[in-house]
Amino acid sequence: DLSKLQKFAHPKGDALFGYIEQRHVEKYSSSSSSSDDNSNDNNEEKVAPCFGNFLDAGTGSHSLRWMASILHREQLLANAKSKSNNHPDGIGGETTTTTAAPLISMKSYTAITADETMRRRVYNEATELGIQTRGDVIIGNWNNETLLENQTFDT
Repeated sequence: DLSKLQKFAHPKGDALFGYIEQRHVEKYSSSSSSSDDNSNDNNEEKVAPCFGNFLDAGTGSHSLRWMASILHREQLLANAKSKSNNHPDGIGGETTTTTAAPLISMKSYTAITADETMRRRVYNEATELGIQTRGDVIIGNWNNETLLENQTFDT
């Protein structure tokens, strides 16, 4: 059930995370436009901007749901498009670019929580959202100099 994530699939659904997505897409578009200029093949499939390996320090329910919305973005956008095309008033057929958030992706996530109780809560919600296998939920404190040692993150 992705109903808890639906608001993130709408461009005005969440001000903070919508802004982060918008900036990420703009950055991706500007960095990939120079490589597009060198390509003569207009039939190349566009790759969605990707947050890569994502680190969320201080994970709570709100940011976890947002990460889940990215991991489920294709399905959320398909659901939004389907609802738009099947609108009971005959209104619909709008493109997902005007009625939905952008298509973006994430390879994996690392969610850092402060204690075992919060880690368990976040992990249980990750399981409910169907993303528990796509990342890690850990306990961490920035005073620990070995926290995340030998790990790299894109975002």
